[in-house]
Amino acid sequence: MANLLKTSVFIAALILILSPDYVESGIWTLCDTGDPIPPSRSSHSAIHDIVGERMIIFGGMSATYGEVLGDMWAMDNTTFVWSELVASNDGPPGLRAHAAIYDPITNSMMFFGGVYNSGGITNDFWILNLETLVWTQHIADSEPWPIPRFNCYGAYSQSTNEMIVFGGRNLEYRLNDLWALDLATYSWRQIPYGEPWPSVRAGVPMVMIDQDEFLIFGGNDGINPHFNDGWTFDLVLNQWTEYDPPDPLPTGRRRCSLAYEAISNRVLIYGGLPNNTDPAFSDLWQFDLNTMTYAELAQSGDIPAGRGYHSVIENFGGHKIIVFAGADFVMNQIYSDTYFLDWEYSDYLPGDVNMFNGAWPPAVIGGDVTYLVNYFRSLPASQPCLIGGFWNSADANGDCNIIGSDVTKLVAYFRGQGDVQYCPEYPPMWLSPDDLPLEAPEAWPGCE
Repeated sequence: MANLLKTSVFIAALILILSPDYVESGIWTLCDTGDPIPPSRSSHSAIHDIVGERMIIFGGMSATYGEVLGDMWAMDNTTFVWSELVASNDGPPGLRAHAAIYDPITNSMMFFGGVYNSGGITNDFWILNLETLVWTQHIADSEPWPIPRFNCYGAYSQSTNEMIVFGGRNLEYRLNDLWALDLATYSWRQIPYGEPWPSVRAGVPMVMIDQDEFLIFGGNDGINPHFNDGWTFDLVLNQWTEYDPPDPLPTGRRRCSLAYEAISNRVLIYGGLPNNTDPAFSDLWQFDLNTMTYAELAQSGDIPAGRGYHSVIENFGGHKIIVFAGADFVMNQIYSDTYFLDWEYSDYLPGDVNMFNGAWPPAVIGGDVTYLVNYFRSLPASQPCLIGGFWNSADANGDCNIIGSDVTKLVAYFRGQGDVQYCPEYPPMWLSPDDLPLEAPEAWPGCE
């Protein structure tokens, strides 16, 4: 089934590549979170708790420069209401500039590295069980183990069940080593790789773009201008690949945010700092993994002030993002605000679920299959599969079995809709990705 899905995605992606581009406009909303709200901060961490559908933040540096925080907050992703979380035991006394991931198997939040409130740079590894709120600390008591570092990032590899950590810095130099932590045994391994590879750098965000592949962008080495190069790493081949897209390109930056949108196979790049003398960026870019090209996206609504060192999580099937806090040190601003990024759509044809990021004019083509297959693959595999209940991963036809008939179901549906231009008496299948149903329908809708 995996090969069939990848083949279907590849064929449909070719159709998308040959189609005219359509770049949508991002609409920002400043969330009315009410009280209480977390204090202002930067260099904190955030994860998306998919079980509780929450954004959980921890630590960071407060608006009082130099003060490192150790508090923890959760925001309901449907109501945008914050509440402070109190752990059952002592955790990190305060931590900033650390790497963080969410482990969906154990429903835990995990940290590596960073700077404690004492000023010490650490290579400790912390786990917080989100059901019991119990902390567990692992220290460097075995070999191999990555050296202490901060301004590093982490990512969760579903295929290997590992936390992946790249680069970062200590007080003497930047790094470009790559490590993986087995989340079953809590043992580290350094991942070997050959040329080519990224230069040493810190403040370089990373994001998984497949179950066994991640992407990095930007960062800085403390000597040269901030980077605007992008690299992918294949965890199966242990191989770096630098992509070489045509202009336009984002300006070099550090501590921006990356979010992977599975349903359109693109990476969203927001904000970041250009250097230590100019204001932070407030721009929004996409890197299209189908065409390997960048495009700057128009923004409207409550556009956030420029910032870096902020946190981002993906929401609603990876199609929208939530941004919290961050800083613009040149402008002496450290924030505590929360923003939600949505997209501006046009009218849909029935079955044309990808129109906002696929072909123009609207068409019911193979790209729609790509869109849905990517969406189904992005759903957590841990979701229950119930007859007539949740779809599990790519189980498009709701039979609790992920096989070739799931792709057949999608293809047959869109072929049946292919000649339909519009049905005024029947609404489009989905008005936005939010409307994708979690329950398996009895039959696909159509025009009589």
